[in-house]
Amino acid sequence: NPFKGLRPKEKKASNVTIPSTDHLSKEMVKPHKKNNPWSYLNIFNPDNVDSKSPKEIEIKAKKQFELMKSNSILLKDNEKSFYIYRISSEKHSQVGIIGTAKLSAYDNLHIRGHEDIFLERSQKRFNQMHNLNAQIGPIYVVSPDDPNLNKLVEERSKLEPVHSFNSLDGYKHELWIVNDENDVRKISEIYNTINRIYIADGHHRVEALSKLSEFKKHQNPNHTGDEAYNYFMVAIFPKSQARILNYNRLIKDLYGYSPTNFIKEVKKKFFVKKEKAPFEPSEPKSFGMYI
Repeated sequence: NPFKGLRPKEKKASNVTIPSTDHLSKEMVKPHKKNNPWSYLNIFNPDNVDSKSPKEIEIKAKKQFELMKSNSILLKDNEKSFYIYRISSEKHSQVGIIGTAKLSAYDNLHIRGHEDIFLERSQKRFNQMHNLNAQIGPIYVVSPDDPNLNKLVEERSKLEPVHSFNSLDGYKHELWIVNDENDVRKISEIYNTINRIYIADGHHRVEALSKLSEFKKHQNPNHTGDEAYNYFMVAIFPKSQARILNYNRLIKDLYGYSPTNFIKEVKKKFFVKKEKAPFEPSEPKSFGMYI
């Protein structure tokens, strides 16, 4: 479905938007916040977190968010729209559409995830979004390719974008607004013929949004099912363009094992083959491991 997006002023976009805070070091965060007072980091990563209670942090975040709206740093669009979104680097570019989907489609598995949910992380996201009364960024989902949709997106993305900037993560971000009635109807019709789409990133936020929707539903005696809290924002990219990056983790020690004994233990659960060159797994349930 199309929706009325809440967006930063065109000239402020690069100062406001941020990549996932999971990927930002303290060395990057501190100067960025100092030089960009309207950055979302001042909402999601406020100063002196360790010395403040969770309630004080929530109050500060809510105050900052409302200040951004009252000062017109963030403006809500007047028309329901879809948003064409391209993210690109020197090596790769992908372009998709931002819209909303019904949370019931997630609950009945038309929108599917692939990760286990940690309740503590999900609750943290619930608290953030309940406090701000807003969704924190779109959920990244992947859908089957559709030639008609690809053609429409390609045509519209040849026009001048509303937003175009390089962000803190070094990627280029571009956004186009689609509010022509025929195009909006066409996009809706195409997506609503697709039986399933898949979450690539944002599992904990979706779970939190589902719980928040239920919470608001029970708070509203006049609930109809059409309220904004029944929907969530998604950035949908075609399968052919999506890139699944390596998922690597560093373990600091072997918990008392020597490397030889550690490998012996691993062999009790896995087939182990020594490689002579760097190895990347190409099939499920296989891993590359370095000691």
